Amino acid sequence: ISEVHVDTERGFTLYVNGLRGAVELGLHDFPERLTKFHRVWPILTQKGYLHRAGRINLASNHRVLLSMEERDQKP
Repeated sequence: ISEVHVDTERGFTLYVNGLRGAVELGLHDFPERLTKFHRVWPILTQKGYLHRAGRINLASNHRVLLSMEERDQKP
């Protein structure tokens, strides 16, 4: 983890080495959010989404929201 941003409304946002975008954790249930991140990382890598991910939002209990960047953008 290279940076951690804290916002009173959005919660915690992580910037991870090797990941182009941000990982949003929200305001609550951090152990569960980090476990979810650990579970989805290999899936995103396998499907080729990780290198194009602009944002990974883990703040919801029941889903992961992924915002993709355009393919031709430079890192």
